[in-house]
Amino acid sequence: NYGYAKHAYKSFFEKGNVCGAVKVGKGLADSIEVVAAADVGTICLKGEEKSLAYNQVLPRYVDAPIVKNQKIGEIEIYKDQTLVKKVDLVAAQDVPEAGVLKEILKLLQGVFLLR
Repeated sequence: NYGYAKHAYKSFFEKGNVCGAVKVGKGLADSIEVVAAADVGTICLKGEEKSLAYNQVLPRYVDAPIVKNQKIGEIEIYKDQTLVKKVDLVAAQDVPEAGVLKEILKLLQGVFLLR
């Protein structure tokens, strides 16, 4: 009971929750959602929850092909600017590589603003 009386669990995201998106290069999709591979949270003393913060570490873009559950980035949890935990961010779905014709079409759409 001592542990429950003195400590609290601060949750930021649950496993499987969408945590962001990343642009995809050379793929059939333009972007991909990333989800938490595990619960994002940590235990702290009660009353110190406000000293916890998180930072998403994601690349600006990733090249296809991408497979579901492939690590894309991570979330870092800090307590008073000290790193206490890292959780992987993974791809929510597959993104196959686009063919040459699809890449040419995307290029032309960008040039002629057809989007």
